[in-house]
Amino acid sequence: IIFNSEIDGHKYGHIVLLLRYAGKIGAIGLSRRADLMYKSWGFETLADAVLDYKKSYEKWSHRLNKIKIGTPIPHEGSSRVSQVVNW
Repeated sequence: IIFNSEIDGHKYGHIVLLLRYAGKIGAIGLSRRADLMYKSWGFETLADAVLDYKKSYEKWSHRLNKIKIGTPIPHEGSSRVSQVVNW
């Protein structure tokens, strides 16, 4: 997920990776703020996790301008990506 936010005219982009394990969702992200960097397992839905992040951004006086949600990355053995990416 990418959150685009703004505070005092400064625009920021935040990257968050949601993880699902045993039916629960948690998250890790790039931030100096603990509540924007890590979310413990416990969210039932994607919407619950996104709304919790929204509350955290508002707590730090950020106004969210846009939320971009990417596609899931499969982890099952039968759906592994076998394409090599050359850097």
